Amino acid sequence: MSLLPIRLAAGALAGAFVAIGANPFSKHANAHRSQTMTRTRVTAIAASLAFICATTDAFAHAQLEKATPAVGGTVSPPSEIRLEFSEGVEPKFTKVTLTGPGGVVPLGAGNTESGNQAVLIVPISKPLPAGAYKVHWQAVSVDTHHTQGTFEFTVKP
Repeated sequence: MSLLPIRLAAGALAGAFVAIGANPFSKHANAHRSQTMTRTRVTAIAASLAFICATTDAFAHAQLEKATPAVGGTVSPPSEIRLEFSEGVEPKFTKVTLTGPGGVVPLGAGNTESGNQAVLIVPISKPLPAGAYKVHWQAVSVDTHHTQGTFEFTVKP
């Protein structure tokens, strides 16, 4: 392996320092360069943190915080599915499906709770027989972000 490329690069770097009047081997040049690099790093970190804090709301999505029937719970036959999200949802664009032992279960139209757009209430059209059920939801928040998820519950006999 030839050291020529390394020597050429080192020579070019030294030439650049000489061209701007700095001696790359002096303690003063290294101290100045170290302080400048530290200031640059601190500034970059501060700018990054400011950007992250300023755009936190832009990354918000309607996440499921609570469900009734409870996630993984065993319940008496429910008459509705109640989904509580971290922010308001658009009921016209939010979809909920329920599948159980007999296949897809018919559901009524979902609406938000009066005065609280973060709570979606979906009526179940017919009584549920005992068994395991899976809820799949696709939510569109009021700021148009899309999220989805599934959970299961069991209806006791």
